[in-house]
Amino acid sequence: MFAFRRLVVPGLVLLALSPPSAFAREAGRTEQIPHVIEAMPMEEAAALMPTGRPLNARAALDTTLLGYWDFEQNGTCYDDGWVPYDLTEPLMDAWHIDDFVGLGGGTFGRLGAPQGNQALWMGARPAGLENLDICHYATLPGYGNAWWQTWCTKTCLSVTRGVTVVFVGKWDSEPGYDGTTLQVATCTGAVSDENWLATRPPFSRGGHWDGINGGINMSGTAGPDSLVVESIPDSMHTDQIQIRFLFTADGRWSDEDGLWDTDGAMIIDSLSMIDDNGTVLSVELFEDELVGATSSDDWESCNEPGFGAGNTAGSYPDLYADLLSAPSLLSEDRCQTVLGCVWAFIAGSEHNYACGGFPNQISVPRGPSARNQYIRESIYSPVVPLSTTSMDVKLDVRLYADLHRDYLVYLEFQVRSFVDGCPTNWRDHNGVYRSNSKTWEWFTFDVGVFIAPGATEIQVRTGVRDMCPVWCDVLSTLQCHSHAPLIDQVRLYAVEHVGPLISPSRGAYFNDNFSEDGTLTGTVRVDPAVDIRASGNPVIDTGDSMAVTVTDPMSGLSTGAFGGDSWASVYAYVGVWPQGKYSGDQITDDPFRWPVVDSTTSPAGDRWYVVRLDTAFSAVGRSDPADDRFCLDLNDNLFVPGDTICYFIAAQSAGTGSWAYYHDRLRATDASTKMLSTELGITNDIGVAYTNPMEMTCLPTQHLTPGKGILYVDAADGRGVQPFFDTAFDMLGIRDRVDRFDVSESGSSALGQFAPRVQDVTAQLIPAYDTIIWNSGTLSSVTIGDGTGAT
Repeated sequence: MFAFRRLVVPGLVLLALSPPSAFAREAGRTEQIPHVIEAMPMEEAAALMPTGRPLNARAALDTTLLGYWDFEQNGTCYDDGWVPYDLTEPLMDAWHIDDFVGLGGGTFGRLGAPQGNQALWMGARPAGLENLDICHYATLPGYGNAWWQTWCTKTCLSVTRGVTVVFVGKWDSEPGYDGTTLQVATCTGAVSDENWLATRPPFSRGGHWDGINGGINMSGTAGPDSLVVESIPDSMHTDQIQIRFLFTADGRWSDEDGLWDTDGAMIIDSLSMIDDNGTVLSVELFEDELVGATSSDDWESCNEPGFGAGNTAGSYPDLYADLLSAPSLLSEDRCQTVLGCVWAFIAGSEHNYACGGFPNQISVPRGPSARNQYIRESIYSPVVPLSTTSMDVKLDVRLYADLHRDYLVYLEFQVRSFVDGCPTNWRDHNGVYRSNSKTWEWFTFDVGVFIAPGATEIQVRTGVRDMCPVWCDVLSTLQCHSHAPLIDQVRLYAVEHVGPLISPSRGAYFNDNFSEDGTLTGTVRVDPAVDIRASGNPVIDTGDSMAVTVTDPMSGLSTGAFGGDSWASVYAYVGVWPQGKYSGDQITDDPFRWPVVDSTTSPAGDRWYVVRLDTAFSAVGRSDPADDRFCLDLNDNLFVPGDTICYFIAAQSAGTGSWAYYHDRLRATDASTKMLSTELGITNDIGVAYTNPMEMTCLPTQHLTPGKGILYVDAADGRGVQPFFDTAFDMLGIRDRVDRFDVSESGSSALGQFAPRVQDVTAQLIPAYDTIIWNSGTLSSVTIGDGTGAT
C-alpha cells in the first residue's frame, strides 16, 4: 500500500505535540502523537481596528471586543501591559528545608522529618493567592507536572576512591515515571546539564527513587524511613566531582492535575558524603536553617537559569524578547508595510539569517546553550475581565511568519483562567504553529474551549519555541533560523454564541475510505484522519474513534437530554445514504459506549439517528477520563462502497437548555467589518446542521461506469477551490462520473491522506477509475511512499 510521508505547506501549520517526557503509562494508554496541520488565516483586518485600546467595545453586531493591543503609544514602542517571560526558567526552587508544621503529616501521614524537626523536602505546600503559579494545584502538598528540580553540592569536591553518599529518606512519587536520581559531574570545565551522569542505571524511567520508599506500601499508608547508602563507581571520578539530586516529573499524573496524589517527591535527612579517606561532607541535619531556605552549609538548590540568562542587549534582562521598530526588520511582504513596533525574539542574538540569504538580519538564536537549552519565550497579556455572556472567545494575532518547516521554530499560544482570583494551568491545543508565507496576516485561535467554568478573567500568552530538542533528528537537520515570528498586533474578542462550545480534535473527522480487505465489496472502516504513529514514521496508522472537546464554562452541560440518563448531553446525529439501508442499532460500534438513544426526521424527510457520545479515556478499562472530551466510534464492519455517512455533533447547556451543533466548516463574515459573524462550524440552528453535515464516503460509489470513473482527490479541502472544480465538472457534463476523496485535514503531513486508505491499487482503483485528478491547491509539494519508507 501507499503511505504519505511529509507535506510541505505555505500556510499556518499546527504541530500537535506531547512534552518529551510524556510516556505511555500502562498498556493501552499512549502519548499524543505529533502531527502537522494547516490553519486558515483570518481575513486581513488591520485597518479596521479602532485607535486606542478600548475594552468591551462592540466590534460587530455579534462580537464583543475584550482587548486590543498594537504596542505603540504616541509614536513610540509601548508594551501595553504585556510582559515577556523565559519559559525555560524553572517555576520555583522546590528543594527546600521544611519543618512540616501545619501540614498534618500530609495526605498519607508521610510528611515529617525522619530525624529531628527539619529535613530537606522536594515538594510544595498548599498555596493560595500568594503563589499564583501553583494555587490551582489539585492535591497539594506535593509536586507538579513537568517539574525539573536539582539539589547540588555548592562546590567541586576533592575525593579519593570509595565515594559514598549516605542519607535517611522517604519518597513518594508516581512509580515508573516521576522520581529522583543521584548524579555526578566531573567538574572539568563548566558543569552543564549534559555533563551530569546517573550514578547507576535507573531502576525506572523516573530515577533511582520513585513510588513509595522503593515501591513498598503502594496502598499509600506510611512506611518506614529508608537508610540509603549510594556508592559512586570509581569510573565516574578521578579526584574532583560534584553531586546533585535531580527530580523529574513527566507531563501528567501528579498533584497538579490530581491524578496522582503524593506527599511530595522526596525527603532527605542526615545527608553526608565519605570516601576512602573519611568524611568529605559532614552530616547535614538541616536543623539550623530557616524554614523555606533553599541552601544549607554544603548544599543548595541549583536549578539552572533559562536560555536567555546573561543576555543584556535588549530592554528585558535575560530575554531575547523585545519591542523593535518594524521598518528596521526584514519584510518580504510586497503588499503590506508595517511602520510601527513589533515584538521580536532576537535582541542580543549572535546568529543571523545568512542561511536564508540575509546576513544582515539578526535571527532567532539557535541552541543549544551551555546548559543544553533552546529558546522558548512568550509575552503575557494583562489579565482581561470576561465581561461577556459568551465563552466563545477568539485570539487574533497579526504576525509576520517566515517560519519554514525545516527551521523548527514555531509560534505557540496558551490561555489560563482566573477563578476566585486563582489562575488555572495554561491550556492550549497541545501544539505549536508555523507559516512560511512571509506576509503580514491575522491568524485566529479558539481559546474559549480552554476557559474554566466560573472564570471571571483570563490571560493569554504567545511567543516563540524552538522544537529542535524534539524534532531535530526527525523533521530536519537544517540549522537555519529566520527573525520570525514578529508580532504586530493582538486582539481578544468573544463571538456572542449561546450554549456549549464544541471543538473537534485535529484529525478527528471521519475520513473517506476504501474497503479494508482491498476489494470493491468488502466492509469499510469508519476511522478519523488522525495518525497514531510518531511524526516522521513513513507508515500511517489511522485512529479508531473521533474525539471532540465540549464545554460550557458558563453553566456546564446538561445530562440525559435523550432518555433521562445521567450521561452528559453530547450526541452525534448520524444519517446514512442510501436511506433505510441500516437500522439504528447497527450503526454503532458498541451499544454501551455509544448507544442510539433516538431517531428523528429532518425537514427534508431524511432519517437521522441520535448517538450518545462517551467520555474519552486515555487508558484501557475506562480509566484516566477527560472531563471535557468525548468520543464516537461507528461500526467498522458494516458499511460498504457506495455508502455515505453524514453526521454532526450536538450538545445542550445545563443553564439555559440551549443546544449547539457542530457541522461542516463554515466561515461567514460581516461584509462591512470583516469580523467573524458566525462561529466556524457551530450553530444554534439544527436546520443549518442538517443541511451542512460532515460526511464520510465509502469509495468507490456505485453510480460509476466500471473503469470510466474520475477520482477527484481534494487535497486542499476547505480552502475554497472545490467549487471551481465542481463548476468545471458541471460545464463538461461529467459530474456523474466523479467520485471525490476529501483530505479532511489538508495541509497535514499525515492526517486524512489518500494513500493509506487504498489497500490495493489494482483491485480498488483501476477497475473503477481511468482518471485521477489531484488538487493540492496552494500546497507546495507532496511526497508519496510505498509504506516502507521508499519514495
